[in-house]
Amino acid sequence: MAVRVYVGVLVCFLALFLPACGTNGFKILSNPKPDAEGFLNKDTLQVTAVGFPSRGSALTPAQRQREAYQAAEIQSRMRAVDVLMTELQNENAELYKNVVEKIGGRFPVERYEEPYYSPELLLGGQRADAYFELFSISGYAHTNTYQEGSGRCFMLYRVVKADLVAHGKSGFGIGN
Repeated sequence: MAVRVYVGVLVCFLALFLPACGTNGFKILSNPKPDAEGFLNKDTLQVTAVGFPSRGSALTPAQRQREAYQAAEIQSRMRAVDVLMTELQNENAELYKNVVEKIGGRFPVERYEEPYYSPELLLGGQRADAYFELFSISGYAHTNTYQEGSGRCFMLYRVVKADLVAHGKSGFGIGN
């Protein structure tokens, strides 16, 4: 019984301690599948997202598709910011803290979990755009698939910057 308690305490200690040790973030995927999320190489981060047109509006099919695409793109950009900040936090907790202090807080992605086109989602997109500018990164929709019946747009989005991994590890140029 004492051995089980000891092992349990050790496991809990390691689970809490190891993430703070760093070097867990910004890993490049080896042999990524086409729809994988993560760093494809040192210059490219790929994320996935889904978007839907606004609810309850009388839209033409073209408007529904455009709104779903925009919602998926906004969700992708917000997801990319979240992934980059999480990677920095996993890599270097102290540098992450400095970046968060300098930018005035972490982007609350969970606030925008509804993937429907809406005024609130558009505001989230503006915030994500500000982070992209602050981090000196850019991105594009690599692929997107629209399902007319459900209005669902699935998107693979890529964030690109020369040596994005090193840029992230350095706190995006604002953490030092």
